[in-house]
Amino acid sequence: MSRMNEQWQRVKHLFSRKRRGFDDDLAEEMRLHLDLRTAENPAAERDARVRFGNVSRIQEDSRAAWGWPAFESIFQDVRYGVRTLWSSPAFTITAILSLTLAIGANTAIFSLLNAVMLRTLPVKDPSQLVMIEHTQGPSFTYPMWEQVRDHAEAFDGVLAYSEMQFDLSSGGVRQFASGLMVSGDYFRTLGVPAIRGRVLTTADDKRAGAGPDGPVAVISESFWKSRYDGDPSIIGRTVTLDRVKFQIVGVTPAWFHGLSKDVRYEVAVTLGCDPLFHTDRSALDQRSWWWLSTVGRLKAGASLQATEAQFGALAPEIMRASVPNWDAKGQKEFLSRKLILKPAATGFSQLGSLYGKALLTLQAVVAIVLLIACANVANLL
Repeated sequence: MSRMNEQWQRVKHLFSRKRRGFDDDLAEEMRLHLDLRTAENPAAERDARVRFGNVSRIQEDSRAAWGWPAFESIFQDVRYGVRTLWSSPAFTITAILSLTLAIGANTAIFSLLNAVMLRTLPVKDPSQLVMIEHTQGPSFTYPMWEQVRDHAEAFDGVLAYSEMQFDLSSGGVRQFASGLMVSGDYFRTLGVPAIRGRVLTTADDKRAGAGPDGPVAVISESFWKSRYDGDPSIIGRTVTLDRVKFQIVGVTPAWFHGLSKDVRYEVAVTLGCDPLFHTDRSALDQRSWWWLSTVGRLKAGASLQATEAQFGALAPEIMRASVPNWDAKGQKEFLSRKLILKPAATGFSQLGSLYGKALLTLQAVVAIVLLIACANVANLL
């Protein structure tokens, strides 16, 4: 308790308006001690001052006993700075405007750069995620994905997905939701749990939604709250997607928006449900429809280079099993393609891909503007 009282007294002393009186009293007490020592031997005033000690040092030690010297020094510096700025309003306004514009521009550009290129995905161990591509691009056909899935011993898990728009209306005015068609291991591979119900599994990823629960869907928390007002009994309700009814089996956390940074997903269904949307010609049967993005998770302790070498050795087999119905020249080119792995910790952004270099250049420019603003303020000083 005494310790708390001592600290409280220090705080009061730090902000007390009577500190000047305290300093005057301290100086007066120092003079009194010197006078008493000098009175003992009037002819030896210098000796009395030497025996008494450094007056300034004793005053500082006394102040330290009643306060926090570091805080007091900072407080004095701030007060002095404020007084200086207040006394020169023209300089103050010029300096503040210059720095505000430069710092604001840097903050705005860096925020955009961070959002589309730098910030990692809020999933389990994002540094272990890699994009699986081939030498002609990142898109895969469904037969190619099946081969990747069946030859994924080099990974701790693989997934495929495609972004699309779902029409929520049952008739009349259309209402669209940002959708995902995902493989059954999508959420498990990313380490994304459900806050209500469950996530999609490989058992759900059956052709035409022929899983144990029929066509099922998982929704995002934002969609759950905006569309269903956060109904606690959401599990088991249905959502209509392109005139097809899906049973809602789970809700994902608010922090998960999908792998794309440009669009936040609202509803996810399995790839096997594609025939429900395209009854006449499903993408699952097409060897020339490039519509899937594929991501793998590296095994613990495995490097990207070692995994790429191990998985890349399977490229000829994967390509032979999924060759499109092209002419001889096209098939030869397809069979020569190699598989490539690229880091995917930051997710995917079309904006970042198209304007990444421009954003980096713009960031460098505004950083130079900030340096110029600082130099101008220094010159004004």
